[in-house]
Amino acid sequence: MDSSSSNNESVASSQRPSQINRPRRKRPATMRRTSPPSQDCLVIVFITASAIFALVTITPFLLGHFPTHDENNQHLEGLINTAENRWERLVNELNKDIVQHDSSDNVILQSSNTNDNSMPLARGVAGLPMSQTPALVGAKHGSIQCDNENYDDLAYWNDPQGERDIDFVSPFASSETSETRYITFEPDRGGWNNIRMALEIVLVFAAATGRTLVLPPNTPFYRLTDQSGKGAKHHGFADFLDLEHPALRNKVKMISMTEFLEREGGGKMFTLPSGQAGKLIKNAADHCFYIAKSNYSCESIYNFLRKEGFVPELQAGRECLIFDKEHQAAKAEYNDSELFDLLPEEEQDKISKFCRGRKAVFYGSELDTVPLIHFQGGEKEHRLLNHFYTFLYFVDDKVDHYYKRFVRDFMHYGDNIFCTA
Repeated sequence: MDSSSSNNESVASSQRPSQINRPRRKRPATMRRTSPPSQDCLVIVFITASAIFALVTITPFLLGHFPTHDENNQHLEGLINTAENRWERLVNELNKDIVQHDSSDNVILQSSNTNDNSMPLARGVAGLPMSQTPALVGAKHGSIQCDNENYDDLAYWNDPQGERDIDFVSPFASSETSETRYITFEPDRGGWNNIRMALEIVLVFAAATGRTLVLPPNTPFYRLTDQSGKGAKHHGFADFLDLEHPALRNKVKMISMTEFLEREGGGKMFTLPSGQAGKLIKNAADHCFYIAKSNYSCESIYNFLRKEGFVPELQAGRECLIFDKEHQAAKAEYNDSELFDLLPEEEQDKISKFCRGRKAVFYGSELDTVPLIHFQGGEKEHRLLNHFYTFLYFVDDKVDHYYKRFVRDFMHYGDNIFCTA
């Protein structure tokens, strides 16, 4: 045997039997390879597509129609007009008459527009018929007075309020004493929205308790101070809100800090210190800085008020304030926890749901009787950083709804801000 045959045998012997005896699979007769399109076919497809595109492009010119820039503008203008017409129809639909139902569930159309500018009344989201919202009787949609412009559609309040709201008297306003009781407060040190929320709480508290609200000195508001030196560095609430509105003044008496010190600081309620200390307090009554060593330091007047007034241990994220006329007198004998346990289970559930883990503090005792309450809202442990409707709870739903309308109708920006915007 030669060398070549021996090599072939060694190779064959190294292969596995399965590989030697495996039959070769045959391709089924029905299976054919897919051939790519020929170059001639691709050329034909390309020429056909180009011819169709050219025909579509030049057809308008062959028919004598030459689009112009003006026609394009007219088409665009038509689209804009259509959109404006649809928007106007939508607004008219939203402002149309309120659908009401009588006792037989028959649909009655009664206009909600009771004023000259035919704007709908500001109302709650429930959308109840007028027969179920007597507080709106006599009310008119608010207005915004700008030079030669009408922006009344931006007003979300009523002015005047309904007759019932105008005649409303708080059940928590004490009539047992003829002496004037006051509220002073320190504005929040945060931005304007925080300042506004704290003011709403204090304003509703003053309105509900019948106390005179002493407005704090004008101060530099955070991020609202003109650093160029050309504009005002100090701001008061009257720069943003219409605190001089006659209807608001009928609900809440307000005086300036300067007037308060002149009225009560001569020994009637308290006595101002003599010398430099008294001078610093008087200096800061009109406007002040949050600078301890300034001759117009806010701390000089606020430290004095903290000592002379009653500072409630309230912080809007830690406590909630409950107004319950039926159990108000019991606050003199029971603490807050004991008073809560005396309430019916249903009332406890409502208060617990409202407070959401915060401590329930009931209005009464010192909050009702002391001549001067001072809210230390500028300090962390006494900060009133919450919405009034999540901090003040009125057990009587009618009273609660009234103060929601009260804030809506009076705590809005003045016309000058709306007109500028």
